[in-house]
Amino acid sequence: MLRKASLIVFVATAMALIVNAISPKGIPLFGPLPLPEIEGVGLIGLEDAWQSFEKGREIFVDARSAEQYRKGHIPGAVSLDAGRFEERLSSFLALVPLDAPLVVYCDGEGCGSSREVAELLKEAGYRNIRLFQGGWEEWVRSGYPRETEAGDDTTVSERQEDDSSTAH
Repeated sequence: MLRKASLIVFVATAMALIVNAISPKGIPLFGPLPLPEIEGVGLIGLEDAWQSFEKGREIFVDARSAEQYRKGHIPGAVSLDAGRFEERLSSFLALVPLDAPLVVYCDGEGCGSSREVAELLKEAGYRNIRLFQGGWEEWVRSGYPRETEAGDDTTVSERQEDDSSTAH
């Protein structure tokens, strides 16, 4: 009797999991794992990121690839691709003072690029760094403003080149 009850529970659970997996309205069983904190780097959510954006006192740093940045980014954000960090760091240092408040983001909670860039910026001497956990995906879902290729989407090194060419 106990064996039949266990089998019924097992089959019912398996069927429920299968239906949930194939349903377009299925409930995700696992969310992204929370990233461990980085000492001295704050974590912020969407509301804090929006308030920082509105006040305009912090520099948003997009840690995604240059291609993703061109397709869309938070207005005014500076591209600092995690994969090309070393080659872009000197340009970034020339434009952004070490005491500047920074908000680093990438795709979203499952993306580790923002964390990697924040750690590297900290090693480079930046001390006022916060990670926007929801990142680009949450920003877009919320309907907040964004820029694309048609807007001012220059990267740090391109901005530096523009500045030096106009200085002559």
